[in-house]
Amino acid sequence: MPLTPPYPTATIYVPWDALETSLDEALSDTALTVQSLTVTDDAFVGGDLGVAGEVVAPTIRAGSAFYERGRVEGLGEWIDVPFSAGDFTADVGTWTVGSGNVGLNRYTLIGKTAIWAIQINAATLAGSPVHLLVALPFAVTTICNLPCAVATDGTPTFLEAFVLSYGGALAIRRRDSNPWVNGANNYLSLTAICELS
Repeated sequence: MPLTPPYPTATIYVPWDALETSLDEALSDTALTVQSLTVTDDAFVGGDLGVAGEVVAPTIRAGSAFYERGRVEGLGEWIDVPFSAGDFTADVGTWTVGSGNVGLNRYTLIGKTAIWAIQINAATLAGSPVHLLVALPFAVTTICNLPCAVATDGTPTFLEAFVLSYGGALAIRRRDSNPWVNGANNYLSLTAICELS
C-alpha cells in the first residue's frame, strides 16, 4: 500500500561508510524525497532529489540543473524573453523595435538576483524621448544603476547611459539627461542586475 502525506518521520544514525555502497546502489536510479537532509561526506543520488526543508552538506553538486525557490527554470539557466513590440516604449515619442532589431533579450535568476542582457540593433526613435523603456519580465524591488553602451543614429561614438527602475519597466537614460537622438540607427547593449521582489 503506497504512503500518502503526511509521511512518517524517523531519525536514523548510521555511519556513512557502512551504508555508502548499498545507498549508492539503491539510489542510483531512484527519485528520493525527504523533509530535510544532512550529509557529512560525499553522497550521490542518480535520480531526482527533492528536499522540502533544509539541505546541509559540505558540497552540493548537480549533474544537470539545480532548481530553487520553486522555479521551473534551473538556477543560472538563461531564459529568452519572447518578443513583443509593446515591451519597448518611451516616456515621450516612440521607440520602434521590431523582432529583427532584438539581437538579445534574456535573463537568468540566481536566488533573489536577476541578471538581464539586452541588445537592440538599428531601432527607430522619434519625439526625442529621455527614457527608453523595456517591460520587466519579472517583479523587481530595485534595479542597480549600471552604465551601458549606446550608439545613437549610427554615430560611432558610444554614449554612457544608465539603467534604472521606471514604473514596472527598465529605463535607459543618457548620463547627461539629454533626449535621445531621433533616427533609424539607434543601438543599445546593456546588462542589468536587479533585486527580485
